[in-house]
Amino acid sequence: MLSTNSSIANTALRCLLSLLLLGVGKAFAQTLITGQVATAQQIPLPGTTVTLTDNADNIIKYAITDKSGQFVLKVNSPLASFT
Repeated sequence: MLSTNSSIANTALRCLLSLLLLGVGKAFAQTLITGQVATAQQIPLPGTTVTLTDNADNIIKYAITDKSGQFVLKVNSPLASFT
């Protein structure tokens, strides 16, 4: 009886660790794309919409530039092709 409980506990622990590792892997798979939108004279353009399209699955991401013209976009695959 003791070995059965121990086996169940070991299996449960392995499942839990696998789920945790999958979650950690997914969290680290995200990449940030940052930049600044500015005029040719380097004047920041706040409130500008930046659009990024993942060419593989046509997922579109949007960001609005801040008062300094800066934007941040989170993407799931650093190896994807974007337009």
